[in-house]
Amino acid sequence: MAEETKPSFSLEHFLYKDNEPPPLAPDLLVLLVGLNPGLATSRSGHAYAHPSNLFWKLLHASGVTPRACTAREDGLLPGLFALGLTNLVARPSRSGAELSRGEMDGGVAVLEDKVRVWRPEVVCLVGKGIWESVRRVWGAKGRSRMGGRG
Repeated sequence: MAEETKPSFSLEHFLYKDNEPPPLAPDLLVLLVGLNPGLATSRSGHAYAHPSNLFWKLLHASGVTPRACTAREDGLLPGLFALGLTNLVARPSRSGAELSRGEMDGGVAVLEDKVRVWRPEVVCLVGKGIWESVRRVWGAKGRSRMGGRG
């Protein structure tokens, strides 16, 4: 079994409340699931906050939002656009490579609970590694879907 990866920094330095993105809301059209908070996200308290992160630009460029948004507006997404943000793993890290397979697979059950509670129309996994964890866990359970509204 793989050894758990330890954080390479003190968690006391992070302000991201409970290492969780802004609150979710009922009637979301899309729940966007990231891997875990990066250091800039944790320090600023806003999702996808690092200046080099293209998430906000691509969210608009893809037509998901009618206007460009910034990380500071992450808490407004549910009310403005029926979009929610969450992460597979709550622990911040410099890189997703610092997360163990166990941490990632363990996040699948938490994600499933969020989907059951908030019942978004669509769950969008923002990254291949997230899908690999979901597929691994579901394969072990013989599951094929998460249980949102559809």
